[in-house]
Amino acid sequence: MMVSSTLPDQRMAFTDAVRIVASVEYNEADAGFDLQEKDLAPKKKSYEVDYKVLSPEDIQKTQSSQIDEVAMITEQPPEAAAILLRYARWNKEKLINSYMEDQEKMLEEAGIGRSSRNVPPQIKKVPNFTCEICYDDSPDMETFAMKCGHRFCIDCYRHYVTQKVKEEGEAARIKCPGDDCNKILDSKSLDLLLEDDLQDR
Repeated sequence: MMVSSTLPDQRMAFTDAVRIVASVEYNEADAGFDLQEKDLAPKKKSYEVDYKVLSPEDIQKTQSSQIDEVAMITEQPPEAAAILLRYARWNKEKLINSYMEDQEKMLEEAGIGRSSRNVPPQIKKVPNFTCEICYDDSPDMETFAMKCGHRFCIDCYRHYVTQKVKEEGEAARIKCPGDDCNKILDSKSLDLLLEDDLQDR
């Protein structure tokens, strides 16, 4: 009789042990499915995105960093790198891929051309020059030309650039005033041509 009374006790202890083990296994298996803070947070709509408002200084710093990086990778001067980035709408990866596939095509499409590594732009007097815009041919007239070679008097060039900035609000992609020329004025050229009050635009 003694044996039979311990048997139910042993069965009960065994059943309790199985329940405890099963409970532990269940909790371990379910551990990854616990509710977390992110699960309890309200769900965003598909059009809602996280964003951060940047100050003008932060934007300038980010742009300068990207310009320096693209200039280093493409071995172009910073002015040309800035034009390339504007052309690619600041998509650095797309720009670098396109540039590596066909450098000449990319430079032409962006309005830089092949000779972007040459001497910096300068204002100079050219003997026997006649401006094709105003037809002035004064002997001591100052002229300006970009790397494309379209030369105009400094007054016409300055008027053209000032009009683009003041009236059209364009400063980043001002094209050469030559007929059907797509070359873009770089920042050094703009510094030479723009008046001080328009430099910050």
